Amino acid sequence: MSVTRLPFEHSIYLRFAQCDTSGGVHFPRYMEMANDLVEVWFRERLGVDFHEFHLTERCGLPVINTELRVLAPSHLGERLSLGVGIQNLGRSSLILTIRGHANGEDRFEIRHKLVFVSLDDMRAMPIPDSLRPGLERDLMRAPTRTLDGTAPTSPEPRLAEGSAPQRHHRHSLVVRTSHCDPAGIVFYARYFEMLAAAQEDWFERALLTPVGGALRERGLRLQIDGTAAGFERVSRISERLDIDVWVSAINDPDFELACIVSCAGEIRLRARINARLSPLMRAAEGNTSPRLPDDLHEWMARFVAPANT
Repeated sequence: MSVTRLPFEHSIYLRFAQCDTSGGVHFPRYMEMANDLVEVWFRERLGVDFHEFHLTERCGLPVINTELRVLAPSHLGERLSLGVGIQNLGRSSLILTIRGHANGEDRFEIRHKLVFVSLDDMRAMPIPDSLRPGLERDLMRAPTRTLDGTAPTSPEPRLAEGSAPQRHHRHSLVVRTSHCDPAGIVFYARYFEMLAAAQEDWFERALLTPVGGALRERGLRLQIDGTAAGFERVSRISERLDIDVWVSAINDPDFELACIVSCAGEIRLRARINARLSPLMRAAEGNTSPRLPDDLHEWMARFVAPANT
């Protein structure tokens, strides 16, 4: 089986800390892997150290929006090859494609849109002259299609519009030091940890089926096939964030959750999670995705937003 190659690749072994109770990669970890890869790419291929770039040159590279597609699960102990390439390069922004493959098959694909900003005023700035030649080199070597065959410069990810519908689940938390990066704002990958927690809280409190309890007792697990987010405002330590969750679609056994993260009514990000229920045993052992149990389907249907929301 062939895999796709990108201009810069870096390999890792999957560790305990990157996996969930099924032994597979917990989906927020893919975002952490992507950030680690970008740091290595900056240092080893572009010749720029992230420490110098951020803390000395006072430049930032925040993610504006991102989309993750999980093509096949990755498991503890596997050697995962990560690759990065540039699909679009503007005056102050760029779109990255990040892919992972193992054992001859593609495992995931991430599309990041990032913008260069001054950390002094958080305003967009031109791409530094020291970086542009290296970025243009990897732009010319990037693949012309995504893994699903679509054009790489695809539109912004599809996300919930407007406000949360009347029937939604709210999960709240306070931003801690562990959520923040050296610039003092929430590190983008941490938002996906928050979304995962909100999703599990919804299962436990609204669907009365704890992911680690009643769901496992049924021989099922929650599997994430993809997620996307658009970041509208930064969040900082000690702020209280509200995460509103509702169902945007049910296509048994798949379902899609819409999420809005806000602080005192100000929206910080919008997100989407594509999920399904799978057997605890791996599909390779002869299992296929089951249908949603009738009671869960009924409870989920109560959180489906009206078509005009």
